[in-house]
Amino acid sequence: MSGKALMRVDYGAVDFALTRAFENNTPNHRALLVAVDGKIVDERYAEGFDASTPFLSWSMAKSVTATLVGAAVERGFIDINDPAPVPEWEGDSDKSKITWNDLLHMQSGLGFGEDYDQVRSDVNRMLFERADAGGMAARSPVEHPPGEVWYYSSGTTNLIARTLRQVLEHEGVDLYAFAQEAIFEPVGVATITMEPDATGSIIGSSFVYATARDWARLGQLYLQDGVWNGERLLPEGWKDYVKTPAGASDRQYGAQFWLNQDGENGRERFFSGVPEEMFFFAGHEGQYVFIIPDKKMVVVRTGMTRGRPAMAEVAPVLKEIYDAVGFPEDGAAGDAAR
Repeated sequence: MSGKALMRVDYGAVDFALTRAFENNTPNHRALLVAVDGKIVDERYAEGFDASTPFLSWSMAKSVTATLVGAAVERGFIDINDPAPVPEWEGDSDKSKITWNDLLHMQSGLGFGEDYDQVRSDVNRMLFERADAGGMAARSPVEHPPGEVWYYSSGTTNLIARTLRQVLEHEGVDLYAFAQEAIFEPVGVATITMEPDATGSIIGSSFVYATARDWARLGQLYLQDGVWNGERLLPEGWKDYVKTPAGASDRQYGAQFWLNQDGENGRERFFSGVPEEMFFFAGHEGQYVFIIPDKKMVVVRTGMTRGRPAMAEVAPVLKEIYDAVGFPEDGAAGDAAR
C-alpha cells in the first residue's frame, strides 16, 4: 500500500497529528496508520512495535468472520436468509428458526453473558476454558424471539465461525484454505493468523493477528465494495449489508461491524468529529479499523487503552486525521497496492 503523493492530503497535518499522539501517549497507542485511495500516507508505531508486528484483534476478529461469511455467500455456499444449520438445533422448534442474518446482526435471541469482569461469565469460560467455543453458544437458551432484541455476544460470532466451517467441510472445503484463497491471498494479507479452539474452529470473536498494514488492506476491501484488482471477492452490496443497522441496535451495530450513526432517541455517535457513514472493526482496549467512505480513507489504530474509554481517547486524533484529508475529485478509489 504505497504510491505517489496525493494532492488532497495535507501530509504535514497528518504527520503532526500522529507525532502529537505518540509524544503524549497516555492512551497507549501502539500503531496508527493512515491510507487514502489505497495508499499509505503515514504510519507511526510505539517503541517496540513496527510495520512487521502482528497485532491482536480482540473483537476486530468479528469483522473478519463476517468477511469470510461474505466470501462464502459470494461462492454460493450460504444464503444469509436461511436458518443456520447448527447440528444441536435439529428438531428444536425455536432455535431452528434462527437465521444467519439473525446471528450476524447479534439478534438471535440466544442468552449469553458478555461480562469480562466476572471470572466465571459465559464469555470468559468460552474463551479460556471451553474446547468448543461455538458449541457453548449453540447450547445457550433462547431468551427472545429472533430479531427482536440486540445483544452483543462473542458467543454468537464463534457459533457463526463454527457453522461456517461445518458448511464448508460438508462441501469438501477446508475453512483455512478457503480464507486464504478467497480473501487473504488476493488482497495481499500475508501476516494474518486466525487462532483456533481445540476443535479446529477459529475463535472468530477475538483471536486474529495481523500487521497494521494488513488490517488496512482488509478495511480497503470494504471501501472497494468487495472488489480487488477487478475481481469480486465479496457479494455486490456486502459493504452496505454489514453497515446496515440491526433493527434493535439503536443504529450502533450492523453485521459484525460497529457503526458511527446517531441513535434514534438522542444517543450521539461514537466519534462526533467524523461522518455517520463511517463504519469500523472494533476490539477491546481500542483496536480499530476505521472505514471512511467520503474521504476514501482507512485508519488503523491499535493500542492498549486501559482505565479510560478507548473511543474517547482515540476520537481526537481520528478527527485531526480526517480533517487533514480533502474530498476526492472523482468517485474512483484505486485498489491498494503492496
